[in-house]
Amino acid sequence: MRLDLLDGIRGHLLIMMMLAHLSWQPGMDALGLVHHARFIGLFDAEFLIFVSGLLIGILTVRKFKTSENLHRFLGQRLKKIYGYYILSALPFLALSTLKAVEEQSLFHDVPWAIFQVFTIQNGGGYSDILPIYLYCFVLLLVGSLTLARFGSLALLAASFSIYALSLPNFSYGFFGLGDAFMAFDVAAWQFLFFVAYFLGLHHQRIYDTLTGLSTPGFFALLATTGALLLWQRSGVTYHDVFARPPGLPDNWPRMHLHPTHLIRTLIVCGFFAVLMIRKHRLTSFATRSVDWYFNLKLVRYTGIFSIQMFVLHVYLMAIFQYAGEGMSHSSRIAFALFLMGVFLVSPFAFLKQKSLLQSVQPLWLRAKTRFGY
Repeated sequence: MRLDLLDGIRGHLLIMMMLAHLSWQPGMDALGLVHHARFIGLFDAEFLIFVSGLLIGILTVRKFKTSENLHRFLGQRLKKIYGYYILSALPFLALSTLKAVEEQSLFHDVPWAIFQVFTIQNGGGYSDILPIYLYCFVLLLVGSLTLARFGSLALLAASFSIYALSLPNFSYGFFGLGDAFMAFDVAAWQFLFFVAYFLGLHHQRIYDTLTGLSTPGFFALLATTGALLLWQRSGVTYHDVFARPPGLPDNWPRMHLHPTHLIRTLIVCGFFAVLMIRKHRLTSFATRSVDWYFNLKLVRYTGIFSIQMFVLHVYLMAIFQYAGEGMSHSSRIAFALFLMGVFLVSPFAFLKQKSLLQSVQPLWLRAKTRFGY
């Protein structure tokens, strides 16, 4: 079951993530000029986590129906994400091995590095979002055991309790687990996932409410969310909820999902939800334009192969950081654009590979029947 719009949104976010990570490299600032952060002031991981939670919530209602089906899906998903997480960490392991060979500590350092990767205590650069998914899905797998009995609000309350406990704790990872390489406070970020999951469970009611609004009510809501969108973009101050330790980086409110940052993320999601769900002739141009963009094959295919594309972006960033070192500024720009081009054509290659595998499978089944193996 595919939801094309959500695939498109996810594809856009992955393209922007690749662009953002390239633009954050020394001398690459110009690449960030076309990033959506210049419009809304927020980057990509926030919305990828939100879309993931929303999608699982929608699928829970539409497809899985029972807790057993949800458990089966989550188990399969965890295996898939964990496998791709290990794949994303291979550059880290390769570099650790090379360093250990140089320092003649191969048998001492490499087993420890492998252990850290497999226990999600270390991994590849820029691969933080996969462990976030792993933690969120594990929590959902555990929490879904009580979902049928206590309801979705109880699950959201349990998630909020973890979030509240994380606020005075400025560790990264999940209360310090994985803080050797994760730049995100997963104990906080899981709440964004569960907020979206809760909304996904109740998406039909939200849809009915928005489509049932009167025309004045719709425009009042659109104007309100639009004003909030402008406010979160320009006039936000992150006040300390708890005394913060010295030495935190400037982006700590995002990394620890400060309550204000959480609200900013939900405001952006709310504005576009109102714009896209409720159709009106006065907003049809904007709605059709956004819908057209998210349904472009490039954007949608990137979202369909989201995990593969995310891991590819980790590899491309590793290539850029280590192969681009020592290049002139113009050469680095050209190299970055080349890698961006590789990233943009890759979903079509993944699609072709998938089609090839699907065409080969019937041949294999016929051979199996014919030769009896």
